[in-house]
Amino acid sequence: MRKIHSVLDESFRKYGAIIPDVPSEAIREAAAKIPVPETGVAYRRSIPELEATPDFKGFLAVCGGHKPIQAGLCWGHNTRMDCMEYHRASEINVAVTDCVLMLGDRRDIRDSAYDSSRVELFSVPKGTAIEIYATTLHYAPCQTAGSGFSMIILLPDGTNQDLTPEALAEAKASTGEHRMLWAVDKWLIAHPDTSEAKAGALAGIRGENIDLAKG
Repeated sequence: MRKIHSVLDESFRKYGAIIPDVPSEAIREAAAKIPVPETGVAYRRSIPELEATPDFKGFLAVCGGHKPIQAGLCWGHNTRMDCMEYHRASEINVAVTDCVLMLGDRRDIRDSAYDSSRVELFSVPKGTAIEIYATTLHYAPCQTAGSGFSMIILLPDGTNQDLTPEALAEAKASTGEHRMLWAVDKWLIAHPDTSEAKAGALAGIRGENIDLAKG
């Protein structure tokens, strides 16, 4: 059984930080009204209902430094690691439900490979807002209950947009870090047994595809 730490623990500090002073009740209430998919994971990078809340302006100021940001949602049903990704900027997560994050350090990617034994698990209590540093590997949160999970994702505007077909083809034909480019400001490394790998993502995760459902 893998140990699950808390984002409130000292061990989380190398991956991110708690954001204590930005109200999030209104944006969480708006997110909670969006139905959870019956199966699988959904992601929308920018949702007008979330960006219309007064809380979004607070995150824009405190976390975005008044640069353009987007408020999206990752929600559904998930217990597996599958992939790891990173961006060139911090990501802000606001837990609408209790969640578990699988985190790693992008500097541990060597020769286009990453060992999944390095992954650490962290619980994020409902209502908690956290910053995930640009050096931190992460992917879809995991659920703690059968009803699924929901996590608000705030990022610089445009992050996770689809690449043009030409840009994606260029990345797939490249080597090194550029081979991992999968969307706008999104570098991704996949486990070989995932749909992302089958779609052409770099299948560079070695070892177990961690699954909380298996303990």
